[in-house]
Amino acid sequence: MEESRVLSHPERAVWSQRKYQRHSVERDVPHFCGWQLLLKCIGYAQTEDEKNLIAFAFETGGRISEVLQLRTDMFTAMKDAKPPILIVRGMPLVKQYEKESEHVECLKCHTWNPKGTLNCQQCGENLLANGKKRFKTRLLQETRNEFVIRTDEPLAKVMLSALVKHIEDKQPLIFLSPYTGKPRSRRWAYKVLRRIGDKAGTYLYPHRLRSERACHLGQSLKAESLLEWFTWEHWSTAKRYSKKGALGLAQELGVEVKQTPQAS
Repeated sequence: MEESRVLSHPERAVWSQRKYQRHSVERDVPHFCGWQLLLKCIGYAQTEDEKNLIAFAFETGGRISEVLQLRTDMFTAMKDAKPPILIVRGMPLVKQYEKESEHVECLKCHTWNPKGTLNCQQCGENLLANGKKRFKTRLLQETRNEFVIRTDEPLAKVMLSALVKHIEDKQPLIFLSPYTGKPRSRRWAYKVLRRIGDKAGTYLYPHRLRSERACHLGQSLKAESLLEWFTWEHWSTAKRYSKKGALGLAQELGVEVKQTPQAS
């Protein structure tokens, strides 16, 4: 009997109907790409929502399904800090899927039968020879640890502008679809980032922005701080991104670095 995992997510059909390139952040993001490339991508955005997508996805380091649920009341400005910062509280943390039940699908009539059924209850087909395991799952969602964003970062300025506008317009949801009145879809986000990446000459997708943010913060934060900032569960993930390089290590040793070293 073949095994297969079926997610009960409403957008799963999007990926079953189209071919897409499998992502590998280990391959695509060996180190932080730099602000210049990110600003270049912002420049190719056609709408404010597209600019906001890049800015909020990078600055929060969230998964795309988390970013699309962001609201203005999750951000609090501390103007007396130097530099001023944004404190983010209550951001959704979408984690893995939990299996709720297991079934056997009849490949002849596509009826889902209870686990352990030998013959299809609908057509009588032998499920050992012509059946496939199916799982119904539910999405595990929690709340992320509160974290801070420096407002003097280039993409944070785009965020601040969007937050001010949304507050003035009394629109709490950052990414509101004008068609459904609900958060924009992941499909929209993937299409936007793919198009912008093609114009910028880079392979751009949501999880790459998350990985770029982790690489950026890993230049200055320790592994345990990264673990708290992203609300990661595994130490190995934080350890992978906490790479400061030679100059960063020199600064931790008390060395004042004013310029990049020249080859001797």
